Amino acid sequence: MDADAAIEHWIDGEMSTKEVMVATGFRRYSDLYDELQAIRYDEEVGATPPTAEEDERAELEAEAWGLYQSWLAEEPGYLPTIVGMLKRKRRQNFYKFADAFNNRRRSMQREGHRTIQS
Repeated sequence: MDADAAIEHWIDGEMSTKEVMVATGFRRYSDLYDELQAIRYDEEVGATPPTAEEDERAELEAEAWGLYQSWLAEEPGYLPTIVGMLKRKRRQNFYKFADAFNNRRRSMQREGHRTIQS
């Protein structure tokens, strides 16, 4: 039995400390403790929050499935291509917005309006 499960049984009162030691194969409590620390560390590392890139990829995959569900059901190998296309489309839309914003800011400056940078 693994150490984590054995400790759960001990906490629930289903096993004594001696039974935990026998079930796990450890001879010293310190070895059992070290194993539990390693398990907890692995759980924490595995539970790290996703990066921004992973979040964006998951969001784009969900969008791809929403837009092309019937086609992707038949051809799931095209998912990376569609995700790439949607990513490029997002980037283009961002640049269009940024250009429009900057053009408007420049025209306001030319007209004599106060802007953040002037």
